[in-house]
Amino acid sequence: MKQSGSVDQAFDFFNCENIDALVQSTIRQKLERCIQESGFTFIESVFHKFKGFGEGYSFLAIIGESHVAIHTWPEKGAAEITLHYCDFSRNNGEKAEELIKLYKEIFRPARISAYKTRIRCVVEPIQTTWNKKRQTMKKSLA
Repeated sequence: MKQSGSVDQAFDFFNCENIDALVQSTIRQKLERCIQESGFTFIESVFHKFKGFGEGYSFLAIIGESHVAIHTWPEKGAAEITLHYCDFSRNNGEKAEELIKLYKEIFRPARISAYKTRIRCVVEPIQTTWNKKRQTMKKSLA
């Protein structure tokens, strides 16, 4: 039986000094470069800039270890960063710390709220057998 897991981290950045300047066309490339510099495996990203009030943006990057999502509210000086990464073959915690450090340098928040959830899972094949007569289910290793 192999025990492994993944990690969900969320960061709320408040009173970001640099958020208005970040709505430029270069921000997507900057966010992608941070992923690469942190050591995560960048695969692809999607970027959407909202029109009208605030003109924030959403950025979603698929990484080899899972994904990164960023949503901004320039009118509030706020950004939310969600990072999900798997630790199946190695611990990626140091990469996550480096990525958030790089994003702090870009957004320059005055205050940060951070949340972390470790999701544990057991990786093993399970075979389920239903006994109709007894109305019971039996699980066994496949």
